Amino acid sequence: MLVISFMGEYSNYLKLYRNINCDANQIIITSGSLHSLYLISNTLIDENDEVIIENPSYPNAYSLFKSLNANIHPIDIDNEGISVKKMVCENPKFIYTTPSNQYPTGVKMSMRRRLELLEWASNKNTYIIEDDYNHEFSNWENPIASVFSLDQQERTIYLGTFNKLLHPSIRLGYMIVPHHLVNVIKALYEQSSRFVSTSLQKTLSNFIEKGYLNKHLRHIIEVSVERKQLFLDCFNQNFNNEILLDSNNTGLHLTGKLKDNIKDVEIANYLSQNGIITHPLSNYYVGKTSKNGLVMGYCSVNNKLIKENINKMVKVYGRFLIS
Repeated sequence: MLVISFMGEYSNYLKLYRNINCDANQIIITSGSLHSLYLISNTLIDENDEVIIENPSYPNAYSLFKSLNANIHPIDIDNEGISVKKMVCENPKFIYTTPSNQYPTGVKMSMRRRLELLEWASNKNTYIIEDDYNHEFSNWENPIASVFSLDQQERTIYLGTFNKLLHPSIRLGYMIVPHHLVNVIKALYEQSSRFVSTSLQKTLSNFIEKGYLNKHLRHIIEVSVERKQLFLDCFNQNFNNEILLDSNNTGLHLTGKLKDNIKDVEIANYLSQNGIITHPLSNYYVGKTSKNGLVMGYCSVNNKLIKENINKMVKVYGRFLIS
């Protein structure tokens, strides 16, 4: 069941913080981004339909599209976002992109690239699925308009979630869909087995209405900026260019480039066995082309543990090199 008051409160919130104008009826509440993708994909994809994703990309999205027997086209990322000039498929059903904070590279799509993407989608008569992952953090100081807000043709589907902003256990997300897709997606939603708690929606509606979400957002942005700088300083001081961090990542994690003779899957497994959780960057790529590195989160760890864990990671990494 969808709570009307929550959709109304959140449409006001999106207008204020993302300059998104939409009817409350266009907002569909889900249990998270993957649930949103499930509803969209099952609405739009037929067997062998072409789908464009970023490369690297969110592995669960790739697995979902693959399970529906889509013909997936992974497109490289450059320093402005997904490379539109490399999109060569003729009839894509949609493009799945994370423009605010590309996952896992952290690249923020430029305004020029967003406009290029919209023009390309218009020429191909296809949809754009804009997963606005971590937009609260990446757009705080230098905001760039969402693709949805730039779209004049109702071909963008906008996805968001609260689990990064509030807590991973809060399985509450949303999507904003074009008017002509509202009824068909809601019909599928009513047939699906995943329903979102009405009490959770009402609680969050009050949380937004009373201004608590805005205060919480300002607080966690301050904390995340402080922890990111601490992580960068401690990591670079201890690793001394052994692993090169990409400090331009705008999200809540950082990627580190490994030397060619060190395989990211092997070192990530070794670190995990010793209590340090990282993720191999190569696991996020589709196809033979991949980069060798580690994806590391920092925001959920306090300052003391950041220092302790980096010191521990240096020692474990050193043991790995001589093992």
